[in-house]
Amino acid sequence: KRIKKLTKEKKKLRPRMTLDYEDINIDFYNAFKGYLTDEGYKINTIGRCIKQLKYFMAKSLAEKKHNNREFKETAFTSMTEEVFNISLSAEEIEALYNYDARGDKKIEVARDKFIVLCETALRVSDYDKIDVNIRTVNGTPLIYLYQTKTNNRVIIPLTQRMEEILLKYNGTLPRIHENDVNRLIK
Repeated sequence: KRIKKLTKEKKKLRPRMTLDYEDINIDFYNAFKGYLTDEGYKINTIGRCIKQLKYFMAKSLAEKKHNNREFKETAFTSMTEEVFNISLSAEEIEALYNYDARGDKKIEVARDKFIVLCETALRVSDYDKIDVNIRTVNGTPLIYLYQTKTNNRVIIPLTQRMEEILLKYNGTLPRIHENDVNRLIK
C-alpha cells in the first residue's frame, strides 16, 4: 500500500536495506530518527520505535546473537514529549449525539458507540460488559462491572443518552469494530 501511495504521489522510494546486528550504531540511530521524522511521525512515536529497537537489541545480546553494545550509548536514547490530550466538551458530545447520519447505518452505529464510550469513560475493552451488567437501584439504572485492565469495580449511572441508545438497540449496545468507529467519527 505504501509503495503504491508513494508511486502515485511521485515520491522517491527509499532503497530496501538489509541490516545486521552490527549495523545498529549511532549513525544508524541518527539516520533512523531522520527517516521517521521525514515520514511525519511525532516525537513519542519515534521514541517508542527507538525503545523497541533497544529492547530487541538487548534481548538478542542476552541471547548471545551478537556482541554489539553501541545501542547502550547515552547518545542512543529514545525521546518523549508531554502531550495534552484534548477531550470533548459536553456541547461537542451533544452535537455528535444529535448529528444526522442521513440514514447511513454504519455511521449511526459508530456514533452511538462513541457516545456510550464518552458517557461512561470506559476503555474499549470494557465496552462489551455494559449491557449485561445493568441493574436498577432505588429507581436509578447503574452499570456494575469490573474493568478488564485494572480489575477495579466501577459503578456508572446510565445517562439519558445511554438509555435512549439502549432502547434503540433493544437493550444491547451497538456493535462495530473500534477501528471503524475511529475512521467514521473522524
